[in-house]
Amino acid sequence: MVVRWATRVARSERGGGRRCGKAEMRRRAVGNARPTARDPAPVVDPALREKYRVEVGAINALTLALVFLFLAAGSTKITGLVATRAHYALVSDFKRYVVALRLLQFGMDDVSLRVLVGIHELFLAVALLTTAAVPAGVALGVIMIGAISTHVLLRESPVVPCFVLTMIVAMVLLRLKVRRSIRDEALATVQAKER
Repeated sequence: MVVRWATRVARSERGGGRRCGKAEMRRRAVGNARPTARDPAPVVDPALREKYRVEVGAINALTLALVFLFLAAGSTKITGLVATRAHYALVSDFKRYVVALRLLQFGMDDVSLRVLVGIHELFLAVALLTTAAVPAGVALGVIMIGAISTHVLLRESPVVPCFVLTMIVAMVLLRLKVRRSIRDEALATVQAKER
């Protein structure tokens, strides 16, 4: 919506049907963006940003902590470059997990499971930094639910996976709450101006 509007503005300002570059369209879109009923907040109002400053700070802190945690955990599962002792401990743990979950009958050995989980953790940790943070958080939550159930099945303490799952749930719920609140307030402002 904003890019189309910026394209029309750029064409009318230059007096013709010539197209401008993407950088020029972005510059004009940000400078000339106007909220509409279909697209209530193309650019977030600075007053709304200030209103939700604490929530956004908590979201950023949780996201960075989760990114660091899952980058470290995923790289440790795949290679022993980050923490050699932890890598070898994970190798022996995943041998027990495969036996306890009876994954050998499906052709999944301990190395495959460990590398699969590690790769997913790495990619989803990077996805937490993008606009796909909520789906990435949900996918990481599913991985943590699997970790909790495996620890319970082996009669081990699931404290660490439970704590990480709590962080993920808090981050996702805060993101959804702030996103919905900003959208509702921006829409209410647009509707009030149209009256």
